[in-house]
Amino acid sequence: LVESGSRKLVRRTEQLAKLEKVASLGRLTAGIAHDFNNLLAAINWSVELFELNNPSDRKAEELTSIREAVISGAAMTKRLVDYSTKTDLIHEPTNIDFIIESKTDVFTQLLGETIDFAYDADTALWPVLMDANRFEDAIYNLVVNAKEAMPDGGYLRVTVENVTIDVETAEKFGEVNAGDFVLITVSDTGSGIEPDVLTTVFDPFYTTKRFGESHGLGLSMVYGFAKQSEGHVLIESEPHVSTVVKLYLPRATEPVQIEAKPVSRPMTTNLHVGSRILVVEDNLEILNACTRALEMEGFEVVTALTGRDAMVRISEEKPFDLLFSDIVLPGDMSGIDVQREAFLIQPNMKSILTTGYADVEGVGEQTFITGTQILKKPYTRKELLDRIEAALAQSCLTSAPMDPNRVI
Repeated sequence: LVESGSRKLVRRTEQLAKLEKVASLGRLTAGIAHDFNNLLAAINWSVELFELNNPSDRKAEELTSIREAVISGAAMTKRLVDYSTKTDLIHEPTNIDFIIESKTDVFTQLLGETIDFAYDADTALWPVLMDANRFEDAIYNLVVNAKEAMPDGGYLRVTVENVTIDVETAEKFGEVNAGDFVLITVSDTGSGIEPDVLTTVFDPFYTTKRFGESHGLGLSMVYGFAKQSEGHVLIESEPHVSTVVKLYLPRATEPVQIEAKPVSRPMTTNLHVGSRILVVEDNLEILNACTRALEMEGFEVVTALTGRDAMVRISEEKPFDLLFSDIVLPGDMSGIDVQREAFLIQPNMKSILTTGYADVEGVGEQTFITGTQILKKPYTRKELLDRIEAALAQSCLTSAPMDPNRVI
């Protein structure tokens, strides 16, 4: 009994140490993501403006490379934050078999002719409470990892089944509650993983590949997705024989909802021409580039560097049609504060908030007004214009002011 208790204490200590490491990384990545995404946004805006000002310049290939690098950088930042379990997920009852079945042709083509692929799922699978888009990313990462472990070919099998985790097993796993789960198992006959590094494979930036071949965030993203979904992930491996990854996702108590077809609505042409927009951004490169791009589209743009500056503009200038503000601003007013105060003065003004944080929680404990649109940096000119067009169209469809006391 003493020996069993000692092993339990060691296991619990290891689990707490891992949780603390994840929490510390979460705090670190929040700031990194904000600054890095701001930098990527500035680069992206420079490309956008160059294309607008030089439509006939033959630099399409170079500009495409820059834009792809921006997208890659944003994706890497997102994956790092995913590991720290700080991103917002849309937890909905989901048919996991439907998702995997729809991807089997893609996986078969990805794996090539030298790797045999098989997929098996239990009948009457439980619905899973999860974010479907993030699950697609996770299963794709697991398949890619398996492929890279079998350069000379092999066998990859994905199975899905209903399982129940009892209290004793949950305690052994740690960080997971007992209950009903759907288990996704991905097993390959690849190179395997050495025992001395098996406990570190979920750490961000860990990779067995040569420098520059991988950023080592695939498995860490899977780990973050599992934990934020209140599930679990395990990995078992025998060097030169096989690797098995087991992803446990919680059973949904509600049935899968059939998605209704979207209802189209008429859009007013040239709706935005002449509309007044207040842009609040403390990064001068982004502010200047955004202002120039919006003015080229026919907007009347007024700028502010801080929340207090924005409130002066709102109090003294003629009414604005839309507020576009960064959430994190210098001084004692955030973009959220500006939004709430602005609605008290100009209740019909629409708003869009933006942030360089890869997770909205990174902006701190603040309350958003109902229906607030959040545009993540780095965003493209088209994404911004689409959001503005939709917001201004909504202004025309309804004259009811938004209640600043209603929250989400």
